[in-house]
Order: sequence, then C-alpha cells, then structure tokens
Amino acid sequence: MSQSINTMLLAFMSQSINTMLLAIMLCFLSAWVDPTMLVLSKEPYISQGALLFQRCSVMASDIVLLAALTRYFRGDKTASLMVPLLFLNPSLLLIDHVHFQYNGFLLGVLLYAIAMLKEGRSLFSGILFAVALNLKHINLYVAPVFFVHLLRQYCFQVNVEEQSISNGRKETKKTVVVHHKGWSWCRFILILNLES
Repeated sequence: MSQSINTMLLAFMSQSINTMLLAIMLCFLSAWVDPTMLVLSKEPYISQGALLFQRCSVMASDIVLLAALTRYFRGDKTASLMVPLLFLNPSLLLIDHVHFQYNGFLLGVLLYAIAMLKEGRSLFSGILFAVALNLKHINLYVAPVFFVHLLRQYCFQVNVEEQSISNGRKETKKTVVVHHKGWSWCRFILILNLES
C-alpha cells in the first residue's frame, strides 16, 4: 500500500504544486463516481461514468472563468456583453470539453489576477498571478508586464518631493512571492525524500 502511495505522489510531484492540488482534488471526487478509473494500468480505461465525470468537472471548473469575466467587466454596462461572448467561445468549449484540458479554469485564474490589478488590489493580484503561472507555464509570457506593473503600482510610491521605494510594501510582496514559489519547489525535496 505504501509503495502505491509513493508512486502516486511521485506522479503528482512532476506537476506544479497548484496543478498537483487540483489533480488530487479531482481524484478524490472521481473516487465517488467510478473508483476503477483511479487504478493504474497499461490499457486505457473508458467508461460512461469516467467520461461523464471528466466532462462535468471541466464544465464546473469553467465557473472560475465566468466569475473572472464578471469581475473584470463589473460596473461597465457596455462591456458586460463581452461576458457571454467570451465565456461561450466555441474554440475554448471544443478544446476543453472534448480534450479535458481545463483551459477555461486556467484562463479564469489569469483573468481574475488581471481583474484584481484593475481594481488596484496589487497584493492579491500578485498571489493569483503566481498561482496562474504555476498552473500553466505559458503565462510566463505575461510575467514581464505583471512585474513592471506591480513594481510601479505596489512598490514605488510617488511623493510630491521625491520618488522612493516603500520598503514595507516591497518586503510584503517579496514575502508573498517567495513563499508561493517555495511551495512550488518543495516537490523536488519531497521527490528526493521519497526516492531514498
């Protein structure tokens, strides 16, 4: 039993910590629907229960995208028409609901981070962006823009007499990012401990 748990942990450790937590949560939920789909084997396992669970879990995770779009366009009556148009994007629906990619969820986390920037909630935006970056590494393309914006908005405070860096705010931001990245890299320490 202990060996199979170590094998599952090593498989999860190959992913980022956020993706690992999502996969573990989906494993626990899928055990209620069809426990056989969690058995490791060479042959692919296909059942109606497994397919139904995968489709429903992708559709349920799209709630994050809907919430992010609603938050981003909140208060703007003319742009609120964009929410259903972006949420019902045919290419996103086809890719997600046929191939079970969870891209709507991943895009929702990134858009939620952008919505927090728009509202001026820089610290929470930085946390969400770190989560989005760990979930989908393609978000690294957006990282320079986030870095410059957060540096300007959160770390530099414009004073009438002089421009200075607010050390307290800079240390808070650094602490948040370092702790989140530390959790992301802890899987390598766990892998080394499990292999020995």
